[in-house]
Amino acid sequence: MGRSRYKITQTDAPHFVTLTVLHWIPVFTRPQTVDILLESLRFLMKEGLKVHAYVILENH
Repeated sequence: MGRSRYKITQTDAPHFVTLTVLHWIPVFTRPQTVDILLESLRFLMKEGLKVHAYVILENH
């Protein structure tokens, strides 16, 4: 379930988003798992999401 209290109100400014994995479990240690995340990002970018930079850490 998403958090509805976080709403983007200033659409012309960049936003910083950070996500963590429950209990800091290192999920992104396998290239296959990272590929799923990257494919999702690429899809969203084709749909209009502007990504200026990203970092993928093992437990983030």
